[in-house]
Amino acid sequence: MCNGNQRTFSISAVSGATTYRWVFPSGFSIVGGSGNVYVGGSTSVTVNVPASGNGNGTVQVRAQSSNTCYTNSSYKTKSIYWGTQPISITGLNEVCVNVLAQYYATTGRGHTNYSWSVPGDWSILSGGSSSNMEARTGEDDGYVTVQATSCGTTVSDTHYVQTNDNGCSGGFGRPELAGGIDWNSLEVYPNPAEDQVTIRVNADIEMETVSVFSQVGQKVMELTPNTSTISLDLSQLDNGIYFIQIENASSSTIKKIVVN
Repeated sequence: MCNGNQRTFSISAVSGATTYRWVFPSGFSIVGGSGNVYVGGSTSVTVNVPASGNGNGTVQVRAQSSNTCYTNSSYKTKSIYWGTQPISITGLNEVCVNVLAQYYATTGRGHTNYSWSVPGDWSILSGGSSSNMEARTGEDDGYVTVQATSCGTTVSDTHYVQTNDNGCSGGFGRPELAGGIDWNSLEVYPNPAEDQVTIRVNADIEMETVSVFSQVGQKVMELTPNTSTISLDLSQLDNGIYFIQIENASSSTIKKIVVN
């Protein structure tokens, strides 16, 4: 949401409710009302976004019937962002030479017009104008850069990457191997995950190796399931973003997961 604009928030009517209490972050104001709190019969509320600055916060709403008191546990919440929002890149700091590498930019904060650049002898294969970019690495170290527009302002981030052609210690990429298979049937769920994630492919495909890497390329888990379905125990991992590399004899692919 951009400064000085108006935004309408709505919920479905709650059976038996006579009143709704909406609470917006400090600096927001109710259109046609006073302050950042609305109490009334409407399931839809329009607010003025702060005229300057940026930030993030939570919209809260709860319902009340004529004989029910408000309780904190009844709040429904939604995270919101306003003003010019920074952007950041998620991806590996070290990759193999001549592999496919994926990088991800911030999403969910209203960014548009994504544009990526990569080190000199790399090439962007897909996603050059989206939040997810895939490139073929070369031998050059250098910066992966993304630019985007946030409320009319250009924002950017850079991410330094080193390439490694000697065993790729500490990093990984997705090799394009001859005779590769179609990974379109791959399912990774739930995502975001908490204590466990399930990986499933077609019954005629066996996953020979499943590896989990942190954002900085550290391998934190490896299994050799030799099956088409496997569940991973994530209970010992810190919250954050991880990359799952799934391989068989002819090909491999990577999926991003969020652990929270």
